[in-house]
Amino acid sequence: MTTPTTAAAHHSSAARVPLRPLLRVLIALVAGALALLAPARTAHAQTTVSLRAAALLPDATSAVRLADVADVIGDDAAGWGAVVVADSAAGRERVTVAEVRAALDRAGANWGRVTLHGSACVLQRPAPPAQPAPARPQREGPRYAVVDVSGPPTIAKAVARRLAAHYGVRPAELQLAIDPADAAALDAGVAEKHAVEVRPAASPSSSRVPVRATVYDGDRVVAEHRVTLDVLVLREVFVAQRTIDRRETISDSDIRPERRWLAPGATRSASPPRESIVGAVARNRIKDGDIVAPSDVEAPIVVRRGDVVYVHCLSGAVAVQARARALESGREGEVITFRMDGAEDSFAARIAGPGRAVMLAGPGATD
Repeated sequence: MTTPTTAAAHHSSAARVPLRPLLRVLIALVAGALALLAPARTAHAQTTVSLRAAALLPDATSAVRLADVADVIGDDAAGWGAVVVADSAAGRERVTVAEVRAALDRAGANWGRVTLHGSACVLQRPAPPAQPAPARPQREGPRYAVVDVSGPPTIAKAVARRLAAHYGVRPAELQLAIDPADAAALDAGVAEKHAVEVRPAASPSSSRVPVRATVYDGDRVVAEHRVTLDVLVLREVFVAQRTIDRRETISDSDIRPERRWLAPGATRSASPPRESIVGAVARNRIKDGDIVAPSDVEAPIVVRRGDVVYVHCLSGAVAVQARARALESGREGEVITFRMDGAEDSFAARIAGPGRAVMLAGPGATD
């Protein structure tokens, strides 16, 4: 019969026996894990050089370094990337893996810790900067000049005299721009016995006029020239002495006369008479130094709607004056409608000035 003490001892001994193989298993597992970690530490210490398929080099004269043509990863990547593969890229189209390997050998690479991938890297250069397009030559404008009509006769002088009469100015108030190809022909002298006929083929408002000049010797045609000329005429205009705002009344001190060379088409509307400008209202803003044109001014309103004015009614030699109220506003010279107080019908009269209008009764009545 087994005693309790003997049974306890037996149980304790049986419990301790399986611990030894278990420890051996645990030690083996730890050793295996450490063995697996060792390659990882070794791989971390590796340097990988991957040659790119192509690389863009900003300067063909500078040295080609490893970082220019390859991706360098690992310990001391910056140091390996600074390794010179070639002294310059001039005349080169590519860098081969053999050249990279040779450069790394010269730099003392440990191939147990350096891995090289790739075959060749094509070298590319930036496109040359685009050349600016050549500037287009600016076309010169006409060269105007006054033709001196004194001295020996020439065809040009005959043309200048005829065009001055055509535009209603003196020859000294006319400038002509003659094409250089026509200048030699027009400058040709004319004998005293020859007659020159000049026919302009444009209206006096045109600034470009075709001209036919025919030289006669008696009843024979000696020469004939067809040219086209650009014309400027000297006109007196009125110029603003200050900037005049829109709707502002223009005074005599606001303008000054000047003589300017203008295209013939602008001479008829360059400036109205002084009396038409002074007292008028600026229709547009007129800048200092600008020519005051008819389109820039308008007569002021002298009668406004609701004003009571004296209307002079004329019928032959009989004149009757009556007070009437304006039904609309108007400027001097305009015809507007009026109505007398208490009357049902209205009538038309022409404004003769502030507070005054005139109408005709009977034949020739104000329309």
